[in-house]
Amino acid sequence: MLTDSIAQQPKSATNERFDSAVRSLLHLPAWVWLTVSGLLMAGIYYFAFGARFRWSDYGQLPQQNVALINKLSPEGAVLFLGSFAALFFLYWMGSRQKLETSRLHWILIAGFPVIFSLALLPMYTVDAADVYDYIIRGRMSSVYGLNPLSDTPNSVKQDPFYDFTAWKTVPSAYGPAWEALSNVVTRLAGDDPWTNVVAYKLISLAGTALTALFIALTLQQLAPRRMLLGVYLFAWNPLVIYIVAERVLSGPPLVHGFDSRRVAWSARQIRPNPDDPDHRRRGAKIAQRQ
Repeated sequence: MLTDSIAQQPKSATNERFDSAVRSLLHLPAWVWLTVSGLLMAGIYYFAFGARFRWSDYGQLPQQNVALINKLSPEGAVLFLGSFAALFFLYWMGSRQKLETSRLHWILIAGFPVIFSLALLPMYTVDAADVYDYIIRGRMSSVYGLNPLSDTPNSVKQDPFYDFTAWKTVPSAYGPAWEALSNVVTRLAGDDPWTNVVAYKLISLAGTALTALFIALTLQQLAPRRMLLGVYLFAWNPLVIYIVAERVLSGPPLVHGFDSRRVAWSARQIRPNPDDPDHRRRGAKIAQRQ
């Protein structure tokens, strides 16, 4: 009995020290959590994706995906999924912090997504050929004088981007505004593949930043106490970062940005009448939820 009690004492002390360390970590300031989470996430984005699937190593291979580059290896699949699990865990931990509308919190929440995107900038666009569809359709108008809204990539089989294109037999699915932008981008980017890919990545990131701005404007009108959290949930979302910075889905972020602008504009038009009891009741319910 005496031996058992003596053996249990160190274990109890160890547990207390562990519990104390956990409590200390949980009570760290929110800016510390955001900084640590952001740095760890940036490292994962770069080493697990940006450096592992570097464009300079695979950019000459058309229509590659993660499975092909990993040669269908179980280790590659585990690393890929494990990296996303770690990213979402850190993202979730950040969402649990008490965010304040201070300059420091805004800098961290707005700045780290830029770092995440830069970490993914050298990554090959695996699992999506969208960027090459944008490029070849832009070149159809800027280089060959064709109309991408009616002509198809099959008309320019000699183009160096043709083999990388997925939708060769259909015209553009986007409207004239997007194709006019693609015309300018491909005209400025020239024939260099990397320059074209980077140009569209930057456009995609700009669309996402625009969407985050309109989310902030909308929440400023409808739920100002949740504005910073709402921007965080969108701008730090690993799936958003990965899809936009790696797969270069330029159209959706831009479209969503304009949709968000309409929502923000509509929100500014909502001016409750203080004499309307229905507005007062709804305002009280909103305040309770916040």
